[in-house]
Amino acid sequence: MCGIHAVISATVIPSISPELKSLLSNRGPDHLGQAYREIPFEKGDSVIRLNFTSTVLALRGDHIARQPLESSTTGSVLCWNGEAWRVDGQSISSKNDGELIFARLDATDVSSAGTRESHVLNVLRNIDGPFAFLFYDAQIKRLYFGRDRLGRRSLLINQSEDGNSISFSSIADVPATGWKEVHADGIYSLNLDTRMATPLGLKPDLHATKHDWVPSGGDDMVSSIGEFNMTLPPADHKLDFDSPSVEMLRHWLCESLKLRVLDVPEPPNPLSEADIRVAILFSGGLDCTVLARLAHDFIPASQGIDLINVAFENPRQAKTDKSLPHLNAADVYEACPDRMTGRKAFAELKSACPDRYWRFIAVNVPFEEAMSHKSRIVSLLHPHNTEMDLSIALALYFAARGIGNSYIHKCEWEPAPSSVTSPARVLLSGLGADELFGGYARHEQAFKQGGYPRLIDELKLDISRIGQRNLGRDDRIMAHWGKEVRFPFLDEELVRFSISSPVWEKCDFQNQFHPAVIDPAKRVLRLLADKLGLPVIAREKKRAIQFGSRTAKIESSTVIDKFLPTLLLDAEWPSGAHAELGNTVLVEKVQDEPAIIVHRSQGHSDSSVTGSNSNVTYTITITDPDAPSRDNPKWSEFCHFIATGIKLSSTSGSSTAVRLSDLEDIMPYKPPGPPPKTGKHRYVFLLFAPANGTTDPLHLSKPADRKHWGTGKQRHGVRDWAEENGLEPVAANFIYAQNEKQ
Repeated sequence: MCGIHAVISATVIPSISPELKSLLSNRGPDHLGQAYREIPFEKGDSVIRLNFTSTVLALRGDHIARQPLESSTTGSVLCWNGEAWRVDGQSISSKNDGELIFARLDATDVSSAGTRESHVLNVLRNIDGPFAFLFYDAQIKRLYFGRDRLGRRSLLINQSEDGNSISFSSIADVPATGWKEVHADGIYSLNLDTRMATPLGLKPDLHATKHDWVPSGGDDMVSSIGEFNMTLPPADHKLDFDSPSVEMLRHWLCESLKLRVLDVPEPPNPLSEADIRVAILFSGGLDCTVLARLAHDFIPASQGIDLINVAFENPRQAKTDKSLPHLNAADVYEACPDRMTGRKAFAELKSACPDRYWRFIAVNVPFEEAMSHKSRIVSLLHPHNTEMDLSIALALYFAARGIGNSYIHKCEWEPAPSSVTSPARVLLSGLGADELFGGYARHEQAFKQGGYPRLIDELKLDISRIGQRNLGRDDRIMAHWGKEVRFPFLDEELVRFSISSPVWEKCDFQNQFHPAVIDPAKRVLRLLADKLGLPVIAREKKRAIQFGSRTAKIESSTVIDKFLPTLLLDAEWPSGAHAELGNTVLVEKVQDEPAIIVHRSQGHSDSSVTGSNSNVTYTITITDPDAPSRDNPKWSEFCHFIATGIKLSSTSGSSTAVRLSDLEDIMPYKPPGPPPKTGKHRYVFLLFAPANGTTDPLHLSKPADRKHWGTGKQRHGVRDWAEENGLEPVAANFIYAQNEKQ
C-alpha cells in the first residue's frame, strides 16, 4: 500500500499541507519522496508544473523501492499504489512490481506518440492485481492515470474552478472538498503538450481522454475481465460435493492466496514475540474462515495468523439487552453476532489445523471511543458520506487498527485477557464471494421472482458493478493504519473462473434442500468449506458487517421505531437532487417542493404484502430531528411537511409518482433551512399507512406547532403524531443538508 499525490498546474504549486502529508505517510510509513517537472509551451512563454508525491509501504521485493520512480534517461515519473500479481499472464511475486512496471512503461525503443500510447496502454491492460497509478510519460508529455478494473485502490481527482490546475490523491486533503473518485472503467490520459483557448486566454487542456480496458467487448463482457456465462441449467442439475466447480474453486482460490500470503516481509519493529505477517478480517463467516483455512496451507508453519474480530458497544442494542441475563460487563461485546460466530469459527480452525499458531484478537470498541474517532473516519470516507458508509467504515477502521484482547489457547471469553496489537501489515478480506457465487438475499429473491434468467441478470449486474462500488472507500479507511487489504476472491483469474461457470455450478436455489443441509446460496463455497473440515461454518448464515459488529445505527435513533419497510420511497426535486438514504444535498437544491415516488417491489401485490395496498390512503411526512442542531435539539423534532392522499398503482413492480400540490396538505411544505454553524441536519421522509388497514378516508390531526410537532417535548414528533392518528410506517428515506456557513 502506498500513498500517491500529484498536482498539474499552470501556476506556482504550493507545498502540500502538513495534514495531507501526514495522511499520505500513514498509508506509506516506510518512505516519502517527491519529484518535480516543468513542461514549457512551444513558444516558451509559460510552463506547466508537475509535482508528484509518493509514500511507500514496502511489501514487495528485497528492498524499499523509493517513489516516485524516476527515469534519469527520459525524465518520466511513476507513482504506483498497488500490487501487480501478474503481468502478461506471468507471476512476478518475487520482484518489486512497481520497478518492473515502470521499466516496461518507459521503454525507449518506442518513440512516436501514437506508437508510445499504444505501448503504454498495452502494458497497463495486461496487469492483474489491485492498483492506482499516475504515470508521466516525458517522451510524449502525457499523464496517464487510473484504477484497476475492479477499483480496489483509491484514487481521487479534484479540478480547480479556474481551470488552471488538477490534483490527484489517494486520500482527500483536509478540509475534504471537491474531490471525486476516479472511475475504474478505463485508463485516462491528459495531453500536457496542448493548450485550450478560453475568454481569459490560453490554459492547459485538462480534459481527460478515456481508454477502455478492453478495446472491444460484447454485451456479456463484465468488469472488462471476461464474458458472463448466460447458459440456463438442464432440468436435472444438482450442485453437490462431486461437482467439478467445487475443486475448481479450490484450485483458483489457492492460486490467488499463494500470490497474496507468500513472501510477505517481516514487519519492522514487530510488536509481539510471535512472527505474524498476515491477519484475516474475521467475522467468523463462511468467506473469511475459508480464506483462513486455505491460507494455513501456504503460510510457513513458523508464522502465526491473526484473526481480527471487531464488536461495538451500540447503545440502542445495549438498551434492549438490559432485559436479558448477563454474567459480566463484557457481554455487550460478546453478544454481538460476529463475536459469537467468530469464536465458533476460531474453535473450528483450531480443531482443523491444530499445529498452527492462531491468535483470535477480540477488538472491543466502546461507544465513546467510536465517536471520538468519527470525525477522522468521516474525513477518510470522503467523498462517500452516507450512514451506511459510516457504519461499514467504523468496523473496518477499528479492525485494521488491530488492537484488542488476545486469545490463543482458549476460544471462550476470559475475564482478563492480554491486550495486543496485531503486527500484520497484510489483511485478507473475504469481500467478493457473495457477488461471485450468489450469496446475497437479493439473489434468492431474484430467483423466486424470475427463475434462473432473472438470477443470471442479477449476478451479472452485481459483478459488473464491483468497480463502481466501495472498494476505494475501504482502501482509504484501512490503509490509514499502514495496512494493505488484499481480496483473494477478487483475483482476476478467480473472477474469470466464476463468471465463465454456469450459474448452477455456483448456487442452487432450484434445489433448496440438500442431504447434508447445505444452504443453496453460495453452495459451491459451502461445499468446499465442508470438505476442508469446517462443517459448522459451511452452514453459517450470511450477515452484513455493519449488523454483525453492531455498527449499524450506532448513534441513537430519534425519529421512528424499528420497522420492516414494505415499499420503497424516493423524493426528487426539480433541481435534480434526490434522496438516497443519507446523501448530502445542497440547501439551495431542495427549496422547491419535491415529487414523491413510491415503488412497489416486483412480486409484491395487494394480497401479498401488508402495507402495500392500492385501496388504502398513504400519508407522507418530513421531519428534522436536528433542530436547531444535533448538539442542541431544543426544537426537535421540527415538522417540515404532512400530506395525505397518496394512492398506489395495483401493478406489481410499478411506481407511483405524485406532486405535493396534488395531495391534501395537513402541514404545508417548509423547505430545509438549517441555521449557520449548526452542522448537518437530517431531513427524514416517512410514508405511513393506516395501522388498521382501513380503506376509508383518513381524518388526520394537524400538529399545533412545527416545533416538537406541537408536543412541547424535546426530541418528540412524528412518532407521537403517527401513534395518535393510528398510522404505521411502511417506507423511509432521508437526506443531509447544512448551511454553507460552518
